[in-house]
Amino acid sequence: MSAPLTVEALERERQARLKEAVAGEPDYIEEEEPEDEWKDDKRQSFTRQQKAFSSLADMPTCTSYSAAEKLVLKTMKAGGKLLDLRLDLTLQRLQVVPGEVLKLGDSLRELTVVGNRICEMPAELDLCRRLRVLNLAANDLSGLPDLTRLKELAHVGLACNRVDDSSLPAVVRSLPASLASLDLGANELCSLESLLSAFEARALPGLRQLTLKSNPLGLIRLYRLRVAATSFGSALTLLDEVPPPPNAAAVLEDTMAAAAAAAAAAAPAAAPVEAEADADAEGAEEQAAAMAAQAAALALSKSKRTAFRVTIERLGGVPPSDLPPPPPPEPPPVDPKAKKGAPPPEPEPPKLEDLECLVISFSMTGETRSTRPVPRGTESVIDFEDTAVVLELERTVALRDELLITGIPFEVLSVPPKAKPIEGEAPPATTPVLIGRLVSHWAPLAEGETKMTQVCQQIIQPPAPEGAKAKRGKKPKLPPPFTLSLAVTIELV
Repeated sequence: MSAPLTVEALERERQARLKEAVAGEPDYIEEEEPEDEWKDDKRQSFTRQQKAFSSLADMPTCTSYSAAEKLVLKTMKAGGKLLDLRLDLTLQRLQVVPGEVLKLGDSLRELTVVGNRICEMPAELDLCRRLRVLNLAANDLSGLPDLTRLKELAHVGLACNRVDDSSLPAVVRSLPASLASLDLGANELCSLESLLSAFEARALPGLRQLTLKSNPLGLIRLYRLRVAATSFGSALTLLDEVPPPPNAAAVLEDTMAAAAAAAAAAAPAAAPVEAEADADAEGAEEQAAAMAAQAAALALSKSKRTAFRVTIERLGGVPPSDLPPPPPPEPPPVDPKAKKGAPPPEPEPPKLEDLECLVISFSMTGETRSTRPVPRGTESVIDFEDTAVVLELERTVALRDELLITGIPFEVLSVPPKAKPIEGEAPPATTPVLIGRLVSHWAPLAEGETKMTQVCQQIIQPPAPEGAKAKRGKKPKLPPPFTLSLAVTIELV
């Protein structure tokens, strides 16, 4: 019997997947499994980041304190100088950093404890005065001890931990002025304003590389430009592993003005404009509308909410309907007063309620939306035109996790035609029938992209027809499976 699904179990699974994404390895490995290419890419990226801040390429690496201690003692007995070493405790299921690690003192130049279960770092970490690289990714940390006395510390990796808006100021204050690189990716930072205030309050003059992607604040449109436009952001050479644009403040202003003008042009006019209105007055009206749209977009980005526009482009692979085709429309009655030779009136098109239709429903953090009904017809590919749905959601860790980890479910539903009521009885309810369910992931949106289109595919096995009976103890024969595909666009607005 499988264990019951609990909140704690779901949280452990979420953390394991985040650790896998950051460290390139699962939280724990029961047996050897073939390597995936994406894991290799993650591991190589992590290695490049670490080497970028290590000036000691030939430094020996140990995976346990005992091995490091033996190496130090061997060097001392041989009369050698102070040994520089790297201690790598990745994926060792640690809940605390072993106290013996601090005994390495000035010999420890790089400490890596990626993919463990550490909630708190030892306060005496500053005993390792020559520490240069500290990688704590994929743990359960929400804070750091005081590291300001580590004058040589150049890189701190805090990706995939539990740093949030309330704990970030203390984390920034604990960092030394020598810090050149800080990785805060995949944490729980939701407010861009809080982040900017934390970094402006604590000057880090040496900071040149900053990673923020995969935080909930990554769902703010143009968040990278807004960071790069600040006083500390203008000194960065890499933001989310890419160079920020020069003159970011001017680029931000132009981009927001263009977006606001486009939004104002697309929005319906509040009141009809007289044909003889003066051109100057019309231009002033457009400018005021653009400024209002810009102010609204800025207010939304400052809040903890994000607006999404979800558009279903097309649906493919829908199997033929089991329902009989609708009867042809009856011709309209002939008007006896109509002129001879006049063309007969065209029959009225059938109403949607009289046809079998398709509806696509999706859910984001509990908010469910559905497209308008589209006739099913006989085509295997169906275009869903004008199906854009805009919804405004709280910018939370749960929303980030849906885009990055658990995915967004899309359900394809068949709505049968409305049954004709029987005289003297209430009309029967029309119950949609689930054709298939697809789940898609949208990681680029959580990493700074503002728009993404993808085709989701899923092999669907239809159930056995109603009334099908098993023969000679065998299961009923199932209909052949089919591949359902869905082209979807999601955009931050």
